[in-house]
Amino acid sequence: TFDIYLPRCLEEPMQSFAPSPLSENACRGMILVVEDEPVVRSVAQAFLSKSGCTILTAVDGASAIDIFKDQRANVGLVFLDMTMPGMTTDEIVQAIRALDRKVPILLNSGYTSNDTVKRMLAERTVQGFLGKPYELHELLDTVDQLMKRT
Repeated sequence: TFDIYLPRCLEEPMQSFAPSPLSENACRGMILVVEDEPVVRSVAQAFLSKSGCTILTAVDGASAIDIFKDQRANVGLVFLDMTMPGMTTDEIVQAIRALDRKVPILLNSGYTSNDTVKRMLAERTVQGFLGKPYELHELLDTVDQLMKRT
């Protein structure tokens, strides 16, 4: 046997942080979430659907374009991961823009210093960018702002 001695804490414990509950119907409309990582896709879908959005999901660029073709009249925002299998971000964005010039596209990536993002924002082919990991309030605020523009 052995003994372990830990230092005694003389400070008062910090108040625990309780996140504010999601307001019902904070989001109105349909969002196409394009994400190849199952866990990230599920989290984004859960966050957005709990806030009131209708969510469509795609695991790659080709399926995203097919879904968008079928639902473009209903989709209010495309939430697109920067690194997708099979197609580049530019190809996916160009295909969506060929179908609809106005739908907001929100890019997200773990790589925040990306020249492609800066160029697409400057050209206005995409309307926003979120770096991963993003927080719930940041996601909902950005989605809300972009969907109100259209």
